[in-house]
Amino acid sequence: MAGDHNSLIKNAAIERWGIMRNNLHQTFRFTRATIVTGFICSVAIPLGIYTFCYVEDYKWDITAIRRGQTKGDMKIKH
Repeated sequence: MAGDHNSLIKNAAIERWGIMRNNLHQTFRFTRATIVTGFICSVAIPLGIYTFCYVEDYKWDITAIRRGQTKGDMKIKH
């Protein structure tokens, strides 16, 4: 093949970060900061999104009126 495959200049900081990232499972420890971050990302944010969607769902009543039907004939689905 054409070209020199080792012509790329490697950044030492990026290489160290890559090695550290690959060995994260060996050096990880549960600390207060990791527990709080894990709780926020896995419980608080999804629960907030679910609550927002649940509340917004009941604010709007988007029901189409069919032909020959008046607004008073519509049934509320709640």
